[in-house]
Amino acid sequence: MVADLRRAAGPPGAALVVGVGNPDRGDDGAGPAVVEELSRVAKGLRVLDAGDAPERYLGPMAESGAAVVVFVDAVDFGGEPGQAALLEERDLPRRSCVTHRSSLGLVMRYLKEQAGQRSLLLGIQPGSVAVGQGLTPPVQAAVKGVTAAISEALGAAANVKVAEDAPSCHGEPFDCAQSLPRVERGGKLRAAK
Repeated sequence: MVADLRRAAGPPGAALVVGVGNPDRGDDGAGPAVVEELSRVAKGLRVLDAGDAPERYLGPMAESGAAVVVFVDAVDFGGEPGQAALLEERDLPRRSCVTHRSSLGLVMRYLKEQAGQRSLLLGIQPGSVAVGQGLTPPVQAAVKGVTAAISEALGAAANVKVAEDAPSCHGEPFDCAQSLPRVERGGKLRAAK
């Protein structure tokens, strides 16, 4: 995962990480949980919590100067709860596969066409998006793993100071060294290239 993110993020300091989701809807809070943790453990890494309405933050994202916007969101791509997958705008189905009302595909397309920014979606498969529940244990583990992978991949690239108590990328059950599966149109998982 770290290698995939480094390759995708471009030159040092080029990425903005945007958490998307609603913490009051169970695993839909995965994106905001990742950016909250990143703001604590990876000082200097550019992060934004867009809640469940990323379209409201198009201006700040476009004006951020980031060459790459990495969205982190709960995405139902048919994987096991807590599994992470890296998607590009072209991989997203025309209908939304994310757990909030607006299509991230449209947001990603806007950023590409209007601001020249490349966008990626680091999706975490939710287990439950029931109202009033917190993150399920598999998604809690994924949040720690994704935070560690982003810290290592983008933090190191941007010379970001990572806190000593930051989650490790080399622990169980989430192995950050693994290649992320890719999801092709229609939501079918395929091996990373």
